[in-house]
Amino acid sequence: MKTPYSKPLPVIGERDRAYWEGLREGEVRLLACDDCGHVRYESFSTCPGCGGGRSSRFKASGRGTLWSWARFHKAYFPGFAAEMPYVVAVVALEEGPKVYSNLVETDDVPPLGTPLEAVFEDVAPDVTLLKFRPMRPRNGTDA
Repeated sequence: MKTPYSKPLPVIGERDRAYWEGLREGEVRLLACDDCGHVRYESFSTCPGCGGGRSSRFKASGRGTLWSWARFHKAYFPGFAAEMPYVVAVVALEEGPKVYSNLVETDDVPPLGTPLEAVFEDVAPDVTLLKFRPMRPRNGTDA
């Protein structure tokens, strides 16, 4: 029997529902401004690049690089206590936006700039979290 997920869960609203549904389907869905093309992760009602109000969601690559990270030595929520210390990573997605996440399938934090790929973790019936692992070679290549 799987233990219940004990960490905080996101509150999914109408504005970001498509993003979370994408994660449930194994896709990272970002927004691109229809006026200037600025790509963003967040579901602001207007584009932070030009202020335009029209954008479209698209399936992103799910790839990025390790941009920064921090190792937490304090459990700010009880659900993290068993994982102390834990790493929070900032991943620069290929499409431009940066996202906070966790690294999986690695024993230590890789060097900054390491290529990463998305991993999708189902944690509740309606919530899948986006995490990242070091990029695996594909057909004998790194891309």
